[in-house]
Amino acid sequence: MIGGVGAVWILRLSRLWYVGSLAPLGLLCYMDKKFVPYTEIENLFKFIYERRKATCLYKNNHTSIQKELESVDKVVYSRIQKELTDSNKTLYEANNGLNALYINSFK
Repeated sequence: MIGGVGAVWILRLSRLWYVGSLAPLGLLCYMDKKFVPYTEIENLFKFIYERRKATCLYKNNHTSIQKELESVDKVVYSRIQKELTDSNKTLYEANNGLNALYINSFK
């Protein structure tokens, strides 16, 4: 008889463990709901800060960038600029096209 009572007590204890194992999941969901707006605001401020930092870096180095652009051959630069505006492509797309031509030239 005592063995049967002990077994029932053990079974009730195991059910407690099943319920208790869901407690961290519930706590995680609660904390996620509570702090998500703050993380979105933090991400927004980080984005604004990084963008401002990049803008300031560009403004500080604007003269050196202009000098480097002036050292480029004017005829080639104007031809590339004209071709990009006429074809309505971005520089990224044009670069990918040139890379494809370069790679296909070796095949």
